[in-house]
Formats: sequence, C-alpha cells, structure tokens
Amino acid sequence: MKFLTAAAAAAGLSLAGSAQAAVNLVTNGSFEQGANGLSGWTVVTTGNPSAQGYSATVVMVTDGIGRPYPTGAFGDGVAADNAAGPFADAGTHAVYFSSDIGTQSLTQTINMTAGWYEVGFDAYVPMNGYNNPNDATFTASIGTYNWAPVLLKGTAIGANNWKHYSALVQVNPAQSNVPVSFTFTPQGYPAVDVLVDRVYVMAVPEPVTWALMVLGFGGAGAMLRSRRRRLNAAA
Repeated sequence: MKFLTAAAAAAGLSLAGSAQAAVNLVTNGSFEQGANGLSGWTVVTTGNPSAQGYSATVVMVTDGIGRPYPTGAFGDGVAADNAAGPFADAGTHAVYFSSDIGTQSLTQTINMTAGWYEVGFDAYVPMNGYNNPNDATFTASIGTYNWAPVLLKGTAIGANNWKHYSALVQVNPAQSNVPVSFTFTPQGYPAVDVLVDRVYVMAVPEPVTWALMVLGFGGAGAMLRSRRRRLNAAA
C-alpha cells in the first residue's frame, strides 16, 4: 500500500484535531453495528462458495486472541486497532477479506456537500496471510478519492501492524450517492488477506483557513513565551 502513504503525504496537512470533532458521514465505519457487524454496508462476493479456498467477507473480533475463521483470522490474534488517526472509537471489530478465489467488494454511498474533507481508514495484514505464497489486489475508494490498485505483500502495511491512511479532498459542487468501497481480489490459493477498520469521511476547514489557525496558535505561543521572558528578566 505504498500508494496510500503517498496519498497521505499529498494531503499536506494533518487535520486530526478538526476531524475529531466532525461527524463521520460513513455509516458503521468501525463495523460494530448489526447482527453481523455489516449494518450500512453491501457485500458482493464472486466465486463458488463450495470451492477450495473460498471464505466469505466477515466482521471479526480484534482483541488479540487467536480464533478460527469466521470469528478470527484463522488462528492469528489480531490486536485492537491502535493506528493514530482522527476516527478514534472503542470498537473491537474489523471487516476481514480472506477468500482465495473470486472477488470481494464492500460498499455504501454517502452524500457530500461542497467543501473540504479528510477521508481515510485503517488496514491490517495478519501474519499467516502475509506468509502465504500468493498476493492479492486491494483497492479503496472513499468519497471522491480513488486510490490506485496495489498488491498487499511487501507493502507499507507489513504484517501484524495497524496502519492509518488518509487524504484531503475537495468537493465542489455537492454530490449525491458518492461511493465508499473496498475491493479485494486474491491472486491464487492461498493468498494474503487484509482487515479494514475505522472508515471515515469528515468535513474539515479549508486548507488556507486551517493554515491561518495554525499560524495563529503559533503566534499566540510566541507571545506567551516572550511575555514569560520579560517577566523573568524583570524579576
């Protein structure tokens, strides 16, 4: 997922403080709602369910305890999502793509008014899947931002590590039914697998406004430091 690292750098600004207070436009972005954890999402899977290597898209527990599929990552204990991002929650679940045949897609649509948004998600590759001989293609589309397809093995995610990825996008004019989607395509049996958590689309201030706010905070800090120096000198 080196493309995601580049996208995060291209965003130019860290808007975590602002996004933290914003509303997430994605329904059930932490996969905690519904009997199967997929409330608000649509799952489309191809491939023969009775074929060797087939496994459906599921939501599994992320508490570090190894469990067999479908409640776990085939024995791997996946730690709770601890990636540094604006969408913090106390959830203990994530969606799991692990089939070795066919294609798995997870989608929903959102409405976006004109303005600036931070979009992002967290990803994790279990060690047992990472060690499988075959790769898998993973693509993400969040709001109006589309990342290019990448291969999961040997990427910036690595194994047994939650990584946060984000981008800053502008929407103008307003758009309806904007897709939020993830697509997983294995390249053979057995293939690498991946988990996704904390999917979000949050409105943020315009970059110029945010930069001015940062400069304002910096100026206020400089004034306070200067005042302390004068008071210390007078004492």
